[in-house]
Amino acid sequence: MNTKKPIKNYLMQSVRTNGKTVLLALFALLIVWVAVAIMRTIPAVTNVISERWLRELVVDLPVKFIIAVVPYIILTRTKSYSKWTEANPDAPISKKDFTTATYLNYFLFSLTSMPVLAVVWVVAVLADPYILEYIPMGIYNAGAMFFVVWATAGLNYTLQFIQYLQNDKGDSLAPIIGFLVSFGTAFGLQSLFYRVFELPRMATPAAMIIAAMGLVVFLICRPITARLYEKFDL
Repeated sequence: MNTKKPIKNYLMQSVRTNGKTVLLALFALLIVWVAVAIMRTIPAVTNVISERWLRELVVDLPVKFIIAVVPYIILTRTKSYSKWTEANPDAPISKKDFTTATYLNYFLFSLTSMPVLAVVWVVAVLADPYILEYIPMGIYNAGAMFFVVWATAGLNYTLQFIQYLQNDKGDSLAPIIGFLVSFGTAFGLQSLFYRVFELPRMATPAAMIIAAMGLVVFLICRPITARLYEKFDL
């Protein structure tokens, strides 16, 4: 293994380890929601389920599941520095590079949901052009979800060093705390932006701003995590 490019080696190892699981999860969700997008136009279905819930099924729910699934997989499979170096003794990496690789790996994987979500919405609109007018609000919710997945990871990687955030079994509570803080903040931002922006006409710019704020939190946490790795053995 080439040890001159430790970050690249880390990313390649992650693709080999997580790539198949990620692809299977995304493919399964793609099949499910493409099927839902087509089935929602069948009279037997529309007569039973309200229009509001049919819209939720093809616009809002895919946002939550498709955007969240890959970050969840990567977050739960991310190893600490000591465990990663123990599992990969032939690929030495500094703690600083390890931190950069961890954050970069998570960010790149989180983007894989975007084309899948786009395909679902395209199929939904082709099946029922009426859905097109609700896509802007779907994009708005997608911006909030990206805030959650990026801010959650950034906080988790940083908070994992706090020993007080452990339960009786020794498991870290950092992911739960990071998610609760991120979700609450995203909800507050959405409520605020409802008053500031003219929605749904300005839904896309609003979504980009909210997502960018989550990315800022993510990027701010990276150097903090790198410094903590230098001070603690984890």
